[in-house]
Amino acid sequence: MVLTAEPEVTMTLPTGLSRIRHRKAFTLIELIVVMGLLAAILGVAAPTLSGFFGGRALKEETRRLLALTQHGSNQAINEGVPMVMWIEEEAGEYGLRPDTGYPTNRYNTFHYKLHDNLSFKIDTTELSALSLNTGGTPSIFFLPDGSISESSLYSVMIKDRRQGEARIAQSYSRLDYEVRSEKDDPLVQTRP
Repeated sequence: MVLTAEPEVTMTLPTGLSRIRHRKAFTLIELIVVMGLLAAILGVAAPTLSGFFGGRALKEETRRLLALTQHGSNQAINEGVPMVMWIEEEAGEYGLRPDTGYPTNRYNTFHYKLHDNLSFKIDTTELSALSLNTGGTPSIFFLPDGSISESSLYSVMIKDRRQGEARIAQSYSRLDYEVRSEKDDPLVQTRP
């Protein structure tokens, strides 16, 4: 009689109870200590961060005002009507609309309000009766050919109570507006 060996049976998956490894978790005290450290670090960094975000508000508002002047010029060309960019210094608001007597719709009018820490400063020496629109607010007028009317404001200053100021003035070609400092502007230097 020939004895044959039976094949050995092996299990591929463990059966029965196995030992479950317990993972360590953070305790409530450890979490409170970490949160306290984060609060202390943020408390020390908060003044620096507020200055950073304050400076951003001035830059962003300056860019938006400059972009609105460019859009006003383009809108005047596209629609063939004079556009008025009005600035209400006291209210801290500005916007763009077609000149009085021309059709207005929601696509060609804009209205913005300055950030809380910002304000307008308009030089009263450059204001004339011509640079005031029918509502008596200082304005920039864009003619249907996209040029700036001679009765428009020369410059607008945006002041930040904490970070300084930014000035938008007519370019030397008088075809658009640009960000410019007073020390670089010969027209401001020649004023009495």
